[in-house]
Amino acid sequence: DNPNFYGKLIISLDATLKGNADNPNIWLDLSIDNGTNLTYALPPNNFDVVDSEGIVEFVNYSDPDSLKDIGFEQYIGDTIFSKLNWIDLNAILKVDKSAQFMIDMDPLSGDYIQFGGTGNFNLLVQKQQNPQITGTYEFDRGIYEVSFYGLVRKTFDFEPGSIITWSGDPYSARMNLKARHDIRTASIGLVSREVYGLPDEEKSKYRRTLPYSVDINIKGQMDKPEIGFGIDLPEEEKSGFPLVEAKLNQLAEPGNESELTRQVFGLLTIGSFIPETTGPGGESDMGSAFATTAAANSLNSILTNELNKLSGKYITFADLDVGMQTFSDMGGGGQTNRTTMDIRLSKKLFNDRVTIEAQSSFDLHNEADKYKHATDQNTVHSDFAIIYDLTE
Repeated sequence: DNPNFYGKLIISLDATLKGNADNPNIWLDLSIDNGTNLTYALPPNNFDVVDSEGIVEFVNYSDPDSLKDIGFEQYIGDTIFSKLNWIDLNAILKVDKSAQFMIDMDPLSGDYIQFGGTGNFNLLVQKQQNPQITGTYEFDRGIYEVSFYGLVRKTFDFEPGSIITWSGDPYSARMNLKARHDIRTASIGLVSREVYGLPDEEKSKYRRTLPYSVDINIKGQMDKPEIGFGIDLPEEEKSGFPLVEAKLNQLAEPGNESELTRQVFGLLTIGSFIPETTGPGGESDMGSAFATTAAANSLNSILTNELNKLSGKYITFADLDVGMQTFSDMGGGGQTNRTTMDIRLSKKLFNDRVTIEAQSSFDLHNEADKYKHATDQNTVHSDFAIIYDLTE
């Protein structure tokens, strides 16, 4: 019955106790076993007053029960380590891979981290001295459920091998965690400046949806985490899109954090890249165009999600994906808004070793006169592929 720690904790214990009641010496072999499902709810750093009108509260800050900010270090120290300061303890702790843990990051927004993995630790507590913890915890699986400004919720998957390392001070654990969220979208917004002036046939390849990933990298000490973002594309896709590869490399360079964050925000909220605010010569302001395309893409996302649900229910002989993108096109002598529909049909054969894939992109709406009644072949762009997996 605890608001911060709750759930099921299954422990195996082999203990040796020596000494006397005033001078106990304890050696422990501990393991956290299968069936464990434990939640830790982060204590709030502040208290929000819902309605303060007409309320006057006098607080004695010397009173230990007064409401005040409680830090993680103080909380753990007061609730756990303060109970151990009268004994000598040497413990070896192992965490079973099947044990499940959850950290409730923010009960109001619903953000949480859920994970499992293997851990090997040594805990040393000596009377009147600071506790020491050494060892590592390596993620085998896990998700990070996060909300963005109340707009959308996204699930990030922790990559196996993400690790937390303790080397003495319990509060100075170092993290090297990576979580990713996969999203399919067109590249045209990312390379809007780079494709400026290219023939429409060349631009069309960048309207093809590609399997991007948005990465969250968490490094540094646990009490002072260093959080960074990244955008990546599978290596086999980069080779066919050199402009995209160059742009992603540019975003990853130091000094481009602002633009990288902007593109991450676009991918996570509207499901597409955000075009540059100006053209190559700085002559065209695209701020208003972005507001228009952002709203359109939100509606596009709702519509295509429903279409994909419907197709998944009735089309069972193959995989059908439908996508729509609204973007600003700087070609053709001026800025125009275009909406394209992407349809991708794939079929796996021979124990899923061979995949036959067809993908087409065509205009649903184009403000340029030459596309209003377009029926020529330039308005439909198709790709066909046969993919053979050499190994499983």
